[in-house]
Amino acid sequence: MVPPTETTALLPGDGVGDGDDEQSTTPSEAAAAAAHRHRRLVLSIVLISVVAADFGNALSLAPQLKLYESLICRRLFGRVAADDNDLICKSPQVQSELALLIGWKETFDQIPGIALVLLYGWAADLIGRKPVLLLALGGLFFEDVAIRLLTWSSFTTPSSLKLIWLAPVFQVVGGGPGTATSMAYSIITDTFSAADRTSVYFYLGAAILIGEFLATPLSALLMTWTPWLPFLAGTGCQIIAFSAASFLPETKRAASTVPVPQAAETMASGAAPATNCWLWQKCSNLASAMNAHWKTARSSKPGFNTTLGLALMAFAAQAAPFIVGVTILSLGSGYLASLRSLANALVPQAQVGLVNGQIGLATGVGSLVAGPSMAAAFQRGMRLDSLWSGLPYIIAAVLFLAATALAWCIDVTSDSHQCATSSADED
Repeated sequence: MVPPTETTALLPGDGVGDGDDEQSTTPSEAAAAAAHRHRRLVLSIVLISVVAADFGNALSLAPQLKLYESLICRRLFGRVAADDNDLICKSPQVQSELALLIGWKETFDQIPGIALVLLYGWAADLIGRKPVLLLALGGLFFEDVAIRLLTWSSFTTPSSLKLIWLAPVFQVVGGGPGTATSMAYSIITDTFSAADRTSVYFYLGAAILIGEFLATPLSALLMTWTPWLPFLAGTGCQIIAFSAASFLPETKRAASTVPVPQAAETMASGAAPATNCWLWQKCSNLASAMNAHWKTARSSKPGFNTTLGLALMAFAAQAAPFIVGVTILSLGSGYLASLRSLANALVPQAQVGLVNGQIGLATGVGSLVAGPSMAAAFQRGMRLDSLWSGLPYIIAAVLFLAATALAWCIDVTSDSHQCATSSADED
């Protein structure tokens, strides 16, 4: 008879199905598998929705500029370019007015978001992420439709193209792209742990880049027939984005996720939770101190790539160095994602929506200032000519360098754990 060991069952089985015990799924394993499927579902829907919306914007960007350019050219010179060799619509007068039109349009695009993004972020922490995201996507869809109708009327009637500056009023519903982006990141923050969050942010950024990479040649191909085809197809992509988001499950967590019996036991244990919290905080502080420099360096590296790429683009006198600059600039596309991950790690879970709204507010204020500023810089560079034609890129490179230096100075060793501790105390 074989003597019992530490792996021998305390109660003998009935002999039926003993060989399947190792293959049986425990409740914890089933819950882990269900959670994994839930995370994959949420990530897939978010990717489809965000990529579709961004793909639509990238698809319609070039034809939109082409249509605006044609309208301005016809108003100034009474005709449009006969073919690609006719550069009448590329004259400084047309391009300066086009830059001014787009610059102010982008400025007005930011006003609803700046005014409402914090309100919608607060609402997302109260009623959930999904309804706020659907409102934002719905408002963006109606804005797109209004822009298309106003552009069409500018071709058929003597109405002013500047009426497109009024289209952002539809962003009052949902708060605009800043709110939509904030909700996407809040949903990911709700669904994934802090250890996986940064990677998922980069997956999202990579998917957006791939979509833009594919949208650009597709837009150029469709424009060989008519600019209206990709211009209207962008609105169809917005419909896909809204439809995908409607299938998204709500990810907002309850105010307290601790069951009642467990909460009662925690209250009765007295000093035990405080001791465990103190030990956890000390261990976490030690681990964070060891990785602090690595985290800040990783978060700041895309900023250096962006600065270098913009600098090369600013002083490129030929196409080859400009292309190299664009390539290096694309390597810094994860800068905002890494900063968002860092910011979400520094706040309690109950404030994720509000914090992402604050990030959207800061982004909106920057875009509000950048719109007319970059348009004026472009006009100034066109008048100065020579190397100063890259003046907007010079300004952008200096600003990114300053932002990267600030990110390098962020201390990740204490604040995040203080926030986590306070969040645990509130729960």
